Amino acid sequence: MIKLDTFDGHIVLWAKNHYSAEDNIGILEEIKRIWSVRCGIEPEHFGQDVYEYIANRLYKILITINPDKKDHFHEIIHKGLVNSFYYGYDKDMTAIEKLIYIYRSHIMSTQVNERNEETGELIPLVDLPKPQVEIFKNITNGHFDFNHDEIIKKLDERNEENIIKFD
Repeated sequence: MIKLDTFDGHIVLWAKNHYSAEDNIGILEEIKRIWSVRCGIEPEHFGQDVYEYIANRLYKILITINPDKKDHFHEIIHKGLVNSFYYGYDKDMTAIEKLIYIYRSHIMSTQVNERNEETGELIPLVDLPKPQVEIFKNITNGHFDFNHDEIIKKLDERNEENIIKFD
């Protein structure tokens, strides 16, 4: 079973629509707010370069939870950059912003559980942290402080052994 670190696990949960802002701000602002807590920097202090870091992380998460995508992901990216309808981005966005939509879409569609045919029980393929809906609702709505990062980590009840951590 694949086990992501706490924050990456919550990014997967965000991509799978467990968390979203009430003010209809769009996914770029939502992930920027989440990234702000992760990095301890106010979102207004980020430049456009933050999207490169976010896209890199989303790609690493995607390839970790769905390694089969790696061999043909260049084809998905090429098609995705010109197909705004499928991924829901504005055609005037930068390439890196479009990639965030593409990566999020593929994380969203990656299977993280499977059903045991005999028992009907859900079996996790990716060990994710327990959703923290209230905390992330505050974060995505822009009502947060930087101790949320520590609170989120403390609430993760999973054993820290064998968790995949990226540089």
